[in-house]
Amino acid sequence: MRFPEERQTLARRITVLRFAAYGLFGALAICFWFFQIIQHAKFQEMADNNHQRELPLRAPRGVLFDRNGRVLVENRPSFTVSIVSVTVAVSSYGPGQPSARASIRPYVNDVWPW
Repeated sequence: MRFPEERQTLARRITVLRFAAYGLFGALAICFWFFQIIQHAKFQEMADNNHQRELPLRAPRGVLFDRNGRVLVENRPSFTVSIVSVTVAVSSYGPGQPSARASIRPYVNDVWPW
């Protein structure tokens, strides 16, 4: 005749588990609120500064020789020129005004005269 006692024990366990789940979800909601509301400025700054990072990497290899001692591969400097487009208001280039391509052409010709 232990059924009523086991039911009460089971009901207590379920109640404890229910409150533990409520507590965990409440703690999770508070953490979300803290990071999204309180520390918004910190994470916004980190996101704004995360778009481009310069990492200088040296090639880990040197000159390669064949079995007779002749040079197969040498290191030589290599440079890359990139033109990053700038957002320009459409109204700034009206009739009689130079186009965006014509306005950057002198800068490109200084770097790449071909």
